[in-house]
Amino acid sequence: GIGDSCKKKDCYGNDFLISESEWKTLPKLSPKGDFDIKKRLEIA
Repeated sequence: GIGDSCKKKDCYGNDFLISESEWKTLPKLSPKGDFDIKKRLEIA
């Protein structure tokens, strides 16, 4: 796994170390491409 290299950031820009299990429960905030957006709209 990715071990102890997981972090999250609050609205003030502060970084916090978190466990890999907590990281897996958080939504991923990666930007989506055009293809991903169109696929989501088909499902919705």
